[in-house]
Amino acid sequence: VDPAITATVSSTDENCGDNNGEIQITNPVGGSGVYSYSIDGGATTSSVSTYSGLSAGTYDVEVTTPGNGCVYSEQVTIQDSPGETISVGNDETICAGQTATLTASGNGTIEWFEGGNSLGTGNSITVSPTAVGANTYDVILTDANGCTDAGQVIVTVNPQDNAAFNYPSNTLCTGSSNVTPTISGTQNGTFSVNNTDLVIDPTSGEIDVNGSVAGTYIVTYSTTGLCPSSQTATITITTSPDASFSYNDTEFCSNDGVISPSFAPGASAGSFSSTTGLVFANSSTGEINLNASDAGTYTVTNTIAASGSCPAVSETFVITVFESPIVTATADETEVCAGDEVTLTATTSAGSVTWDNGVTNGTPFTPATTTTYTVTANDNGCEETQQITITVNEIPTITVTADETEVCTGEEVTLTATASAGTISWDNGVNNGTPFTPTATTTYTVTANDNGCEATEQITITVNELPNVSIDNGDLLACVYHNPIELTGIPAGGTFS
Repeated sequence: VDPAITATVSSTDENCGDNNGEIQITNPVGGSGVYSYSIDGGATTSSVSTYSGLSAGTYDVEVTTPGNGCVYSEQVTIQDSPGETISVGNDETICAGQTATLTASGNGTIEWFEGGNSLGTGNSITVSPTAVGANTYDVILTDANGCTDAGQVIVTVNPQDNAAFNYPSNTLCTGSSNVTPTISGTQNGTFSVNNTDLVIDPTSGEIDVNGSVAGTYIVTYSTTGLCPSSQTATITITTSPDASFSYNDTEFCSNDGVISPSFAPGASAGSFSSTTGLVFANSSTGEINLNASDAGTYTVTNTIAASGSCPAVSETFVITVFESPIVTATADETEVCAGDEVTLTATTSAGSVTWDNGVTNGTPFTPATTTTYTVTANDNGCEETQQITITVNEIPTITVTADETEVCTGEEVTLTATASAGTISWDNGVNNGTPFTPTATTTYTVTANDNGCEATEQITITVNELPNVSIDNGDLLACVYHNPIELTGIPAGGTFS
């Protein structure tokens, strides 16, 4: 008759609904000593005593030995710890240049992403999308058990109306014919003026020159679309035109954007022109788009055409445009662990480069915290910058404990490790916090990993063999009142009972 079978059955609950529950069957004794395991009441059996990838539910565990009908059975229920859910706010619609505030709520840490790049954490975030159309923002909730839930918010950016318009000339002479502007942007807006001495049609923008009083006026064209905008033009009605003008400097960089002329008292804009290579943002106002212009020296001319009783007049101004350098910044690593080195390298089309935060170009250094570094290229006083962010992840700290560090053969040990961040894994098949039976003295290593940054700790469990006890004297026969008999045993040092 074989002894009855017993076994230890433990389980790990499913977490986050990810089918990651587990049943472990350990320490089987009894029967013939050869065991088969089942978690479905014996419908299927296996020689493997650990079942993983289980969903929540009730399982009928059986341990059997062949041929003798010995069975150990136990019912195990695996619970599920479902994750928290995230609730996201409404999609947003804005006009180009505006910001949108996105919101989400849930129990845990909420992190926002755009195109896979983290924008920060919190229940709300303000974004400034520049691309016209739909812009997608992802948001992920991570709860206290590490379960995640995700959502999305769409920000639709509508283009701003283009209120561009211009008159044939911004300087008009008394006695000349009416003038009508050309609207190159959004149609069907309205015109207004800052002084009623200028007679203007609010629909077409036509100016009644003879009906107006000589002077300088600001004409505004306003659109009425979904994203309205407005633009102004300075109109001068005079009997003696003056075309003199200047810019605030004679030398500019090609990345200085748009520059506008200033006029002497009584002077006004007509029509601006230049030698080839200089691009005007508005030839009626003299605004120059330096970003679109070629490097070189240019003569800019302001011409007020003859009209009515006024003769044609013109004035010139010479400017030089220097090419701004193009800078490219790279890093050998953009995400490192604390204590790791990083090398930032920048190249420029011309001039020299300098980094902030004490970084030397192309030289390894050790960043202390997550930092955005800026590199500046300078050529002839023209500067261009680029930025690159280096993320520094802290190395986790580990605390390791064992319920026993020295045991006898066949006894169980539980190793438990906690980390400041990340996940924990043991070598030698040990499960954190789960009892197991070491077979020999072993040093176990536990590793904590957080964003690829690892730390390890070790602990040694000493396994002492059970002694093989014998008495050297063998069987003894003695009579009453026999002299004292000295017993000796192996190994020495034990006690007799």
